[in-house]
Parts: sequence; C-alpha cells; structure tokens
Amino acid sequence: PATTTSSAPLWITDIKQDKKGTIWVAGKKGLLLGISSEANKPPRVLYKIPVARSEKPINISSLLIADNNKLYLSTDQGIYACYISERTIEKSNFINNEGGVLKLLKDYTNNIWVAKRDGLYKIEGLDNGLLIQPSVNKVQLQENIDKIESIFQDRNGSLWIGTLKDGVYRLKPPSASDYTLTWKVEHPLTHINNYEFTGSFFNIKCFFEDKYGLLWVGTAGGGAIYSNLKNKTFYTISTRLFNGKELINDTYISSVFSESGSLWMGTRKGLCVLDVASGTSKIFLKDRTVNVIYKDKGGIFWIGLAGSSDGLWRMEKSNTGNYTLTKF
Repeated sequence: PATTTSSAPLWITDIKQDKKGTIWVAGKKGLLLGISSEANKPPRVLYKIPVARSEKPINISSLLIADNNKLYLSTDQGIYACYISERTIEKSNFINNEGGVLKLLKDYTNNIWVAKRDGLYKIEGLDNGLLIQPSVNKVQLQENIDKIESIFQDRNGSLWIGTLKDGVYRLKPPSASDYTLTWKVEHPLTHINNYEFTGSFFNIKCFFEDKYGLLWVGTAGGGAIYSNLKNKTFYTISTRLFNGKELINDTYISSVFSESGSLWMGTRKGLCVLDVASGTSKIFLKDRTVNVIYKDKGGIFWIGLAGSSDGLWRMEKSNTGNYTLTKF
C-alpha cells in the first residue's frame, strides 16, 4: 500500500524511472525508495525497501530497471536483485563481488555491463533470472586499469567508458552483418582527434548525448567537454572559459538536457543550468554537491545531493514557465 511518509536517502547516488512511472531513488546506507511522480501533485513514497546484509546497510551506487517487478542494484557488496512486489533482496552469485560493483548498464541488445574496480565485465542471459548461470566475460581494456567512473551508450551503439585515472575508452559493437565479431576496444583515448585528455581530464564523471548528436563529457576539474563526432572536433566549457562569471565549478558529476536546449550540470558547487546558445546560466542549490540529475517522462527534474543534510529535490515548470524547486 502507498504511504505519504516522505523519507529520502541522505546521500543520493542514482535515480531512475520504471515503465509504470515510479521514480526509484538509491543512496548510501542501504535505502531504496519508489516515489510517485505526477505533474502538479506532491510526490508520495510508494516503496521503502531496506537493502542490508546481516543488519549492516549496503551502499548502492547505481540502479538498473530490469522489468516491472525487478531492479538490479550495484553495491559495495556486489550485485543485488530487488523484487518490488515482494519487497525482497537477493544477492547474485555469478560474478566475483570482491571490492563491490560500481556501475551497471544494459545495452541495446540486452547485454549487461558491470563496472568493477578490477575492470569491465559483459554479462549475457542475466534476465533469465539469478538462479540461471549467465555468461560472464571480462573485457580487456588494459592492465592495471583503475576504477571505472562512468559507462554510457550512444545512439550509434558505441559504449563510452570513463575511468578515474586511465582515460577514456570507446567500445564499438559487433557488425550487424556478422554477429560472431566481438566488441572492438579502442585503446585509452588519451588523444581524440588532437584533443588531449591529460591531468584532471582523465577523471571522467559522466557522458551525455544531446538531441543534436553532440557527446558531452563531464570531468573532475577539467570542465565539460563536448564533441561533434561527425566532424571530429572537441571543445571545452569551464570556469576558465567564462572567467568564472557564469559557470560555478569545473567538476561536472552529472548532466541532462531540457527540451529548450539548456544543459543542466551537477557540480560540487551547485546545479548550473546553462543556455548553450547564449552562454548564460542560472545557479541553483549553490554550494551543494549535486550527484544526480534525472529528467522523468513528465519533464520533472529530480536532483540528488551528497551530504547528510541534503537529500532529494525536484524542479517542476510552472504555468508561467518558471521552475519551482522543492525539497522532497
């Protein structure tokens, strides 16, 4: 049954929406929430599912929507399946969970990619259920690869892998005409079309592709990089570019685009909404670390922060065209 009790994880790590419209919010300390999302109506907590092992809370790092009754969770204790209607949690046993799992991604062919501290794994057959042993293969990126920070699949099917210290990788999918081919790994893209990923640019926090086909890359300390892959050019947006007047921080943790073409960027100093065409921006939640920005199917922005006194926020456009920011 639904409840109106409002409670959010104190440290949000991921937000997703399922096919039924429920917003799922995950965070540290083992809390997993399912929240209603309707325009011009206050959200309600529909599900509150504790994720713990031997009464010790588990830190969730990412969510993957499997179907209408199942979520996969990457955690510091490995991969878990959450069965929504039963409100139960079950740990996987098909992959070495030592060191935890950082990210999960389902590609267009229903393979699931698992980012661990010791590298990247591709899983086939996971949707058959946890009781059936799926096929697990480690993808050879390079030796001694450090922590993977982000995984993203673009509209052409290529996977982009961002790491903490080892640069950017692009994995090209097998040819549609020859399904026996394996994914092609392009070695660390420390240089892409004469653009050099050096220093802080190596710490890649997020990827995003806009409706125009531009690929955006968020970095820790290097600003936001965007690329027109068709003409093979890369550009940066940072506080140095705007002389510190418009953008508030060079660390970009997450980003989404609005229908109007504004880029919403989560930083360690707040939420920056940038009008790309004019170069002007608005700042919200100043001096807060914005871990997650998620735009749901109804156009509502959900914002997850890092910090014990912060939690979950949402922004909804009013009838006047202005956005209203409310804490959940």
